[in-house]
Amino acid sequence: MALGALMLLASSRVSAQGRSFKDQDLARKNFREQQLDGADFSGATLGNADFSRASLRGANFQDADLRSTMFSGADLTGADLRNSIGPFIAPGETNFSNANLEGLDLKDARLFAPNFRGANLRNTTGWGSVTRGSFRGADLRGANLRGAEALHPDESMFVGAIYDDNTSWPDWAEKAKARAKRAQ
Repeated sequence: MALGALMLLASSRVSAQGRSFKDQDLARKNFREQQLDGADFSGATLGNADFSRASLRGANFQDADLRSTMFSGADLTGADLRNSIGPFIAPGETNFSNANLEGLDLKDARLFAPNFRGANLRNTTGWGSVTRGSFRGADLRGANLRGAEALHPDESMFVGAIYDDNTSWPDWAEKAKARAKRAQ
């Protein structure tokens, strides 16, 4: 993409739905409030980029470098973040519903009121702080949640979440775990 087009995209509310940013260096770019549904960021370097309040439904972030990337209030419904490098920052009600984060090392990501309803969180590790999150119906098989810190944990956080014998739970989640379902 030409530098001028990237600057226009980063400075205004331009739609880039379905656009390819594959393998590009987009560190520190501003994508706030952009319409980026279905965009391909696979393999991109996105360190310190800002996707606050952006629509990223179905976006592909596989193998992307997301270190210190801001997703505050972003909609990542159905996005694919497998094998990306964290931690990213989502301090404000980020929607990860039905997203695929399988195998992601969150490396102490800070999450405030994230929505992981129906998300694939299989084999995730490195959970940092989670404040008022929802994991309803999420797939937690093999997830290592042991290091997760929760501020204001709620017994309903894991209602309907699926787990197995390989899921590691933090001590504070014992009551919430009782509301989850063991995989058959």
